[in-house]
Amino acid sequence: MNTYIIIPARKSDEDSGRIAILVADVLHRILPSANPDFDDFIYDRVVAFHVELDSDGSPERELGIDSGGQVVFIAPWRENLGVILDIFDEPFEASKYEQISAEQFQREWESFTAPKVA
Repeated sequence: MNTYIIIPARKSDEDSGRIAILVADVLHRILPSANPDFDDFIYDRVVAFHVELDSDGSPERELGIDSGGQVVFIAPWRENLGVILDIFDEPFEASKYEQISAEQFQREWESFTAPKVA
């Protein structure tokens, strides 16, 4: 049975934020993007990730949620792996996170409107 959790996006303080932006910019230039359709805005707009976990706690799908509660990206989608799906390879302990229902996650997933991408 799958579980659905909310992972807040961490907003760093100003100094570490500048360092993170610099590191991300360098990595973006030398590594292929895990989210080519969303990288330009994902870190600025996303305040939380809604994540579907399988019975072992491994992430399967994710949603990026903005401050207005709108879904701004889903993953996996096209060549976009997602943030949580790409970064975390260890299972999550669902009880440590706020949970949402499967129905809410599915409604949000289906509400996604793809951006105009080439």
